[in-house]
Amino acid sequence: MLLFAIVEVALSTHLVSSYNSRPDEAQARSVHIRVRFITFASWWTVLLGTVLPMLGWFLTDKYMWLFLYGNLMFLTLTWIWWSAAAAAITASLNGGHNCSALPYNLPHCDTLNAVMAFSWIILLIVTIGLVVAIIVVVKWYRSTTDTDDIEQVSTRHLPEYEPIQGIKRPSETPSQQSRRSGNSSYPPKTPAPTFTRLLDMLDD
Repeated sequence: MLLFAIVEVALSTHLVSSYNSRPDEAQARSVHIRVRFITFASWWTVLLGTVLPMLGWFLTDKYMWLFLYGNLMFLTLTWIWWSAAAAAITASLNGGHNCSALPYNLPHCDTLNAVMAFSWIILLIVTIGLVVAIIVVVKWYRSTTDTDDIEQVSTRHLPEYEPIQGIKRPSETPSQQSRRSGNSSYPPKTPAPTFTRLLDMLDD
């Protein structure tokens, strides 16, 4: 995706620069505006698409949720940008021009066709990436939920320690005896330690 986005940055930036220096080259202002939007979407994809994956090397497992949800949000917004960009430039070019058969001169005709083609390619790649990201997040969420269930079940069914036989119970004062319930065992039963968490990513 980054490779196609870099090519799109070069093409769209060249067009924007040319349109700014020679406004007459833009057949309609809408073409200029849509190419500028594609330039924004291209830089967005290149910069954030480079930075966000690198964060995974610096985040611990405790903050894995931040990495996963951050990438999911990035891909969602990127998909929105490129859907709008690809549809807009395609509408401006009427689905693409056969530059050699045009009855009029369209500046940068081939470049505009290339920008449109790369827009759809990037959109396709982002769509695949978004689907994969959703699957990963769902599996990760289920794994953490299953881990919490395992811990709750194991804690609920763990046997309790029985009092050690043969140890003489120390004498108690009348006040201590009154505070104790008649049904309570002595010494008090101590619960066994819980199992270690298998996966602890959301714990603060």
